[in-house]
Amino acid sequence: MSFDTSSYLRRATFRAKSDVANKLVSMFLHELSRRLMSKTGLSVNDISYVMRVTDTFWERVLLL
Repeated sequence: MSFDTSSYLRRATFRAKSDVANKLVSMFLHELSRRLMSKTGLSVNDISYVMRVTDTFWERVLLL
């Protein structure tokens, strides 16, 4: 991954453990998203991206 995990953990020493875990998961998902976007050529600003997300999750949103 493109970020230095140890430096983030050092800065987070005063936070609760759950904050650190949440930050690491967030960083991982951001990096995964960045890689998928570059590999597929999609962008969150493209209508094709919006349509794929809508097609995939719309029924699940309606059930909430």
